[in-house]
Amino acid sequence: MMARIRLRSPDPNPNENIMQAFKVQGMRCGGCVRRITQAIQTLDADARVESDIAAARLRIDSVEGAASLARAITDAGYPACLAEKES
Repeated sequence: MMARIRLRSPDPNPNENIMQAFKVQGMRCGGCVRRITQAIQTLDADARVESDIAAARLRIDSVEGAASLARAITDAGYPACLAEKES
């Protein structure tokens, strides 16, 4: 029986921050942003969060991946997904 081996491509710098944009449902005030920021900083204490409440968007500068960040935002009560890139 042959064992299956999954190869991952090496991450060039696993500690490098990446700015990612998210669309967030239900984010309507500074209190919402504060709760979301706390949830994100539970994963990455050094993460920076920029919010645009009117557009329901967040920009997050973090070493965490998009899936982990979206899950943390959603678990805080605000369904989130990656936003389409701005042109």
